[in-house]
Parts: sequence; structure tokens; C-alpha cells
Amino acid sequence: MLHFFLLLLLLLLIIFRNIWTSSNSQSLKGLLKEEDQTPSALELSHKSATFALLVSVNKNKFGKETLRGCSPHQLTSQNLILEPSPTANMMLGCRTRGFSFTRALLGISADELHLCGDPSAVPLIQEILKVTRDDIEYTMVQSYERLSPLVPLDVPVRSCSDIKTGDCIVTFSRRKIYKLKRHIENGGKHLCSVVYGSLPPETRTRQGLQATMFNDATNEFDVLVASDAIGMGLNLNISRIIFSTLKKFDGMEERDLTVPEVKQIAGRAGRFGSKFPDGEVTCMDVNDLPLLHASLKSPSPVLERAGLFPTFDLLFMYSRLHLTQSLYQILEHFEENAKLSSNYFITDCEAMLKVAAVVDELPLGLHDKFLFVTSPVDMNDDISSQGLIQFAQSYAKQGKVQLREIFTPGTLQVPQSQTALKELESIYKI
Repeated sequence: MLHFFLLLLLLLLIIFRNIWTSSNSQSLKGLLKEEDQTPSALELSHKSATFALLVSVNKNKFGKETLRGCSPHQLTSQNLILEPSPTANMMLGCRTRGFSFTRALLGISADELHLCGDPSAVPLIQEILKVTRDDIEYTMVQSYERLSPLVPLDVPVRSCSDIKTGDCIVTFSRRKIYKLKRHIENGGKHLCSVVYGSLPPETRTRQGLQATMFNDATNEFDVLVASDAIGMGLNLNISRIIFSTLKKFDGMEERDLTVPEVKQIAGRAGRFGSKFPDGEVTCMDVNDLPLLHASLKSPSPVLERAGLFPTFDLLFMYSRLHLTQSLYQILEHFEENAKLSSNYFITDCEAMLKVAAVVDELPLGLHDKFLFVTSPVDMNDDISSQGLIQFAQSYAKQGKVQLREIFTPGTLQVPQSQTALKELESIYKI
């Protein structure tokens, strides 16, 4: 009899649990479905160079807006985000990072996805949506005009004596940035802030440093010398953009800036809401002016393909067919044999293969190797590569990484040379 009552009690508990789980599941689904779709006005600032896709605001049953914006690198297919908003989606075509944007577009668990960026990406995105059978009939493409004028000048800035307050001189190497900074400051009229990609984000943007010093009208730092890093995510009080050159080294070759790159950088001048109502753009070399003017007048080339890179789950299944734990061999074979539609290309795996060759020598599982391979490390930088090796070795031995075993506290010093500065920036990245 006792066994009977115990069995009956167990059955009742199971039934109660299933009812409770089902009820909560339906509540969650109801919460996600209760939405008030209201068009949202976005103010974007590139003339004929921005669009908004699927713009709306959702509200949950408590009346609270659930709109959230974030970059593609912050998104995963497991995130439950109603309104992700990857910006600058022209990066879909980036040979090394494009897959992050594609993964966000294809894999986000969202009722709606809002994309903002250059209209050159619209045809490709619409083609991708057709294949995935999303509700493209509800897709809205809205174009926005620049809210303040941007005037390309016909005269170059030939001398640093022509630099004035609010100017931003753009060049594409650390050495040239600091050379220009010294040259301008030696004139005795201006002090310069600097912004470039290798600087820690806190140094670029934190109150009292670099970008913020330049933006502060009461601060003596009234001129900015910067790389193309100013084109992404920084709101600056720039009156005039001055290109020191229209060529840059992209890791493969020195080439002319593309039309989107010129527009993205030039568009920083006279931003709507800044203290300069009109923006101007020019060059230091008179021979660059024709390319500058042509780029600003030209539409961006239509984006033809988006980057792809397999998730770990796909690589794991692929590895089961080849009976190997060498991530280098798996990646190399996958890259060589992957067959894609005309809308995609496989991401350049050269940097990942360099990391894979290192971690394959360590007693790590395939998933741990994958995490190291997809980490943002520059294997061409001696300090960064050595840091990754030490991280991987420590993790392989102990299952964790103690930073004190890699860095000795109190040994870092203020850099006194370009070489010391570069080394400090590399250490920060680790």
C-alpha cells in the first residue's frame, strides 16, 4: 500500500510540473508576441549613404520598450533580443570580419532585425532574405539624407600653418600620426589630441582623454590627428576633415581608399548636433582632390557577397568525417572544399590557421582550440602572439589562466619612444 501511495504522489508531482512548465512557456510566448509596432524615426547622417531596414519599436505587456542596439560582435544566435541593430552592415563584405555581420543577420533569435548602413548592401541582404524565407514582404527600406551640409573644398591645406581650431587631419599609421602631431604643435598655435585603432578604447574616449579633450571647447587641445578609427562609433566636434593621403595599407597592399571609406571619414565633419553647423573636407596633396571629389559624388559599389565562417558545431560534425583533432587540418580542408552560393565567400582563415598551428601542439579539446582560434589576436605581433601562447599553455596545464603568471605587476612604464609605445599597446591588447 505504501508503494502505491508513493507512486501516486510521484505521478502527481510529474503532472503538476508539466502543467507549471507549460503555463510559464505560454506566458513567455505571450510576452514576446504582445507588441505595439510603431515606426521609429532614426536620424542618420550620410547623404544618400544610409538606410534603415525593418524599423519598429516593440513594447512588452508592462509597456516598457524593449528596443536594444548592439554591434554584431555582441550578438549570438542564443541571445533572446527582440530588436538587435547591427550598424555599418557594409562590413558584411569584410574578408576577415564579415562573417560576424552575416551570422548576426542569419542567426539572431529576434522577431525583427533593424539594419542601418550603406544602401549598397540592400540588394544582397534582400537576396539572402529570400533564401531564408523571411517575411521580406514586410521589409521597409528607408533612405535618409545628411542633416547638415558637407562641402568638399577646391583648395588643399598645403601647410600646417593653415590648420585651424576644429580641424581633423587623417592619416593611416601611428608613426605619421605622431609626426603630424609634433609638426603642428611645434608651430605654437595648437595642441593635438590623437585617435587611432591601436589605442585602448578608454584612452580614445574616456572623459579627460583624447576624443573628449578635443570635444571640450574649454580645453587647449583644439586639433585632432587621427586614423580612419574616427569613422566608427565616435561623435566629434570636427569642422573640417583634412586627408593627409588617400592611400592606406590594408594588411595586404597599399591602395586607394574606397568610396565608402572616403564617405565614412569625410562624414565626420560638421555632424548634425555638433558645434559646427557646416562640414568641410579637403586634402593636403592637391593631386588627391580629384579622387576626393569623385568619391563623394559617386554611389558606393553594390555589395555582392557576404562573409561566412562555420560555427563550432559545424566544424565538430565536419571533424567526425575526417577522424582528426587537428584544428589546422580541419580548417584548411573545410576552406578548400566548402561550396557556397554566389551570395557568400568563406572568411580569410590565414590568421586563424596561424593560431591553430600553435594550439594543435597542446593537450586541448577541439572546442577549446576553437575558442583560441577565434580570439582577436594579431599573430604578426610578437608580443600578442607570445601572450596567446602563454594563455593557451597555462589553460592546457591548469584549466585556467592566472594573469600574474603572464604579467609582473608594477613593471609597465610610461613609453618614451615609438617602439615602447607600440609594445605597450600590444600588451594592452593581451
